Amino acid sequence: MPDQARRVEAALIGTVHSVCERILKRFAFEAGVSPEIQTLPEEEAAASFRVSLSGALNREELAGLAGIILRLSIRDWTDIPRRIADKARSNGIGPEELRAMAGRAEEAFLRHFPPPAGVGAGEADRALAAALDTAIRDLDAIVASGKDKFNKTRDYLELLRQVRRRLEDLTWSERAKLSSESPAKKSTEAAEPVIAAANEQFAHPRLREDVGAFIRAVYSVAADALESYDAWKRDRGYIDFTDMEAKTLALLENRAVAEALAGEFELLMVDEFQDTSPLQLALFQRLGEIAGTIIWVGDRKQSIYKFRDCDPELMERAYLALEKTAEEEDLADCYRSRKPLVDFCSAVFADTFTNIGYSNKEFTLGAPRGEPAGLPPPVEVWSLESTNQDGDNSLIAEGIRQLLDPGGGITVVDKASKELRPVRPGDISVLRATNGKCSAAAAALNRIGIRTSTAESGLVDTREAVYVLSALEVVLDRRAALPALLVRRLSGTGDAEADIGDRIGRLGDGAPDEEPWAGDPVLDGLRALSEEMAVRSPSEMLDLAIERSRAREVCLRWPRAELALANIEMLRMYAARYEDNCRFRQTGATTLGLILYLRDLPAPRKDEKNGLQSAEEFEDAVTVSTYHRAKGREWPVVVLGDLDRTPRKGPQCL
Repeated sequence: MPDQARRVEAALIGTVHSVCERILKRFAFEAGVSPEIQTLPEEEAAASFRVSLSGALNREELAGLAGIILRLSIRDWTDIPRRIADKARSNGIGPEELRAMAGRAEEAFLRHFPPPAGVGAGEADRALAAALDTAIRDLDAIVASGKDKFNKTRDYLELLRQVRRRLEDLTWSERAKLSSESPAKKSTEAAEPVIAAANEQFAHPRLREDVGAFIRAVYSVAADALESYDAWKRDRGYIDFTDMEAKTLALLENRAVAEALAGEFELLMVDEFQDTSPLQLALFQRLGEIAGTIIWVGDRKQSIYKFRDCDPELMERAYLALEKTAEEEDLADCYRSRKPLVDFCSAVFADTFTNIGYSNKEFTLGAPRGEPAGLPPPVEVWSLESTNQDGDNSLIAEGIRQLLDPGGGITVVDKASKELRPVRPGDISVLRATNGKCSAAAAALNRIGIRTSTAESGLVDTREAVYVLSALEVVLDRRAALPALLVRRLSGTGDAEADIGDRIGRLGDGAPDEEPWAGDPVLDGLRALSEEMAVRSPSEMLDLAIERSRAREVCLRWPRAELALANIEMLRMYAARYEDNCRFRQTGATTLGLILYLRDLPAPRKDEKNGLQSAEEFEDAVTVSTYHRAKGREWPVVVLGDLDRTPRKGPQCL
């Protein structure tokens, strides 16, 4: 047994990328990589690929594409080749193969359109113009005669006039809109020629040309960007996470490497199999062949990572194939949740999953965990009878207030004592669909005095971040007046009104002011650090500024001190990320560079600006989280929001 325990240390246990990294480092010569692998952080990899993407179009190509993009009403077209490139890389598709796919993509997309019209583009435009002229003439006569006095008809007539004036510059969506617009009922007959002509626009030859040209262009841009990005990494000796998987898969085809690993490992176990990407699936299959035995652990109902290039349809086919060839063992019991809740979920899943081919054993679970008497019912339904999202958030907040009411009798099982106790804010989580809705729900709870913990954006706008960054600016520039004023104001060592008056007076006298408010112990301590910048890294200077400004002590005097302290740690995390980015860009990291980086933190998502605040959970705070961020976590009480949200719509073909 001791020998077996020691052998566990030699096992490859970790994330997909950490296991790949260990294999590549061990067989670096065979893989053709440096033993000191430099892996690009996700943020830096994304930024570097965007640079490659921006250089993939020359000026002439961009000018030709501009008109097509305008006519197709595509706003952020650069995101499309990025997504195509991401999909290609996760499937092991190279640039040349990707270019060859453009024709098939064009053909597949155009199948959704009517067959081509049997007329030329000019004739199709003239037909629409004639229909517009006829409708405008007839509607003018109807309105002038007083037969139709409805504003709807007047507005429709004005729309037709605008369209006729701009006919050559119309977008395809504007043309299509004519098929769904109409005047008041009395005048619909006059509009029929326009509606008929607008419906014919879907078969317009120029529309098909624009769609085809755009698809070919974005595939070409994606392929060029892949080549440029690969060359950029190769010149600098970098690899990213996708490279790591692809290089490991290629390495495992080396007979000597495969034999060496086969002599050491007898089992491969893959957890969360349902979230596997196509490239990872090929990698796992090859590792399984080498090890001899493979155990797949997963639940296809839980596949939520399609946005990470995991393919639910591929997983469905993989499951079906495994069912025919592998020995299957069902994990039939849930030990995490209460039996009434497990029974409820099994019943709900039955209606949904039976219809799409799932077997009863996949959604019907046992729940052997016992529970004390006195727990409330496992499920409540809150009907939000409001007319807008603000009203919904207020009602959710009120529902949580009632849950926390000491007289409500809501109890939970304490994790430590296993005894019943009243519910606390830290026992409750609210799950929402987006970060924006999380922020709105947290604001509604805060308005009625309930603290929240949520990964909100705006880190650098918080009081604690303003204080720390102002302290660091004082270190950088001993004469900086505004940062010094903020440090005095937030630390409590100065009076803002008096300080501003003093500063204005000095400026009016024209007196030199080398170090504003010299003698202030906090400012003097920060200014003394300026000589350290020559020998300290930016993150070390940030730590020294936090210490000399007594930032943590200052935060303890503020409301929500725990969150403020956690946000200081988030600043330290971002400082380390800044230094990593500089290392991979092979540029110098400076204290000024750190300040500029923190002032304009990159946002992975549109609703994450100026850095994410800490999402650390507190006993006296309700957790507000997105569904994605909550995967794998648990709370005694969970409020599920946005269950009436309609699925996203839009073409997926590109």
